[in-house]
Amino acid sequence: MSLTLFYNPNSPYVRKVICLARSLGPTFFSQLKLINVMSMPTASDPQLAKANPLAKVPTLVTEDGEAVFDSRVIGQWMLEKGKGVRPTIRDLQLESLADGILDAALLARYETFLRPEQLRWNEWYEGQLDKIRRSLQVLNEKAAGLKTGSDIGLGEISMGTALWYLDKRWADVINWREIAPGLKGWYEEVEKEQIFEDMPEA
Repeated sequence: MSLTLFYNPNSPYVRKVICLARSLGPTFFSQLKLINVMSMPTASDPQLAKANPLAKVPTLVTEDGEAVFDSRVIGQWMLEKGKGVRPTIRDLQLESLADGILDAALLARYETFLRPEQLRWNEWYEGQLDKIRRSLQVLNEKAAGLKTGSDIGLGEISMGTALWYLDKRWADVINWREIAPGLKGWYEEVEKEQIFEDMPEA
């Protein structure tokens, strides 16, 4: 099996997919041919756009030439191909909350990083941050049942990715360790896992 993954190492959604592929073992991960592309709301890579009209990363192209996107669909596809299983409702619930955090964080970042200052909408920006805080509070309530090591699943990988992104881009605005103190010890353990190592550059 030969798989092509269009990716960008700065994308948290890509990070989730790469971590999941690593969790499925070196044999599965070695089948990925990585193509590093630029992916911005204001610019599209022609090669990526040909495979995926939305021109978003991650995009997976199977050996049959079928494009699989977005990260949620890729995750389910990988689990079925790599383990012969489907994600549990619990995993999907955790993934939805984690991806919602990422969605809100990216939208807020675009508002402050890309939009001209005179056009920025502060109430909308604060609304995105409120979504993040509420989601973190819910995830904090689920901290006791979170898995580590070889038991880690799609839900935990999604959560680890979201917390990694908050540290990377929002540490000065969102202190998730105060909002969700129950996640702190769990995250300190899982971020040391090999699957959460730095993203490949090519």
